[in-house]
Amino acid sequence: MKRWLKQPHLPNNTVKLCVLDTEKEQFAKELCKLGVRCLSTKDCPLLNKPVASHADMVLHHLGGNRFILAEGEAYLTQQLKEEGAQIQICPIEEKDYPHDVPLNGVKLGKYLIYNPKTLLPSLETEYLNQGAVPIAVTQGYTKCSVAIVNKEAIITADDNIAAQCRLAGLDVLKIFPGHIGINRYSYGFIGGCCGLIGPHELAFTGNIALHPQYDAIYSFLKNHHVDAVCLSKEPLWDIGGILPLQEELGNS
Repeated sequence: MKRWLKQPHLPNNTVKLCVLDTEKEQFAKELCKLGVRCLSTKDCPLLNKPVASHADMVLHHLGGNRFILAEGEAYLTQQLKEEGAQIQICPIEEKDYPHDVPLNGVKLGKYLIYNPKTLLPSLETEYLNQGAVPIAVTQGYTKCSVAIVNKEAIITADDNIAAQCRLAGLDVLKIFPGHIGINRYSYGFIGGCCGLIGPHELAFTGNIALHPQYDAIYSFLKNHHVDAVCLSKEPLWDIGGILPLQEELGNS
């Protein structure tokens, strides 16, 4: 038995369904070995490569079976509908930043980490009406830039995100930019190469031990009782994140 995650990104039990860009097939294969079924994205024609198929660019989980998807992402839309999801469609005005990131905010427990200038206004309104504590940042690629460890802890290379989240009371590990691969750009983001697959398991698209700040990352995860799960022996690669959708039906 399984259920939709009540809160976006934050599983209470073992994750059984996730979504990710499966262009690099090995990550989905390794997740499958761990018992996690994967939905895949396709290139959204309204976004630029290589982020056109990144889950954190085309999908925003509202909690439960409610999602907002980028206009033009028909493939994932159909998969989610077959799972019983309720779908809203978000228009994409232009391919280039900052018009390409209306879904790229982070609902993290009671917090909403987002750029008020770029997040879809109806998303901001809904979350604030629910009583979410706003953490306004200057980075439009907010979700891409945030590795979620738990509801009160994140890892980021973004100075402003780190500063604002610390002011709000979150525990933040600030790392240096770089050392994460991606096509066409100088480097990828930490949020784009990982995702929780259980309340105490953070899956990485590569070998986290190859990151030059591995010791700091390992210690931070250990302090929060989270284990790193490496999906390959290669360096980390930004695929737009691993977004957990459904979990085992447990007591929590």
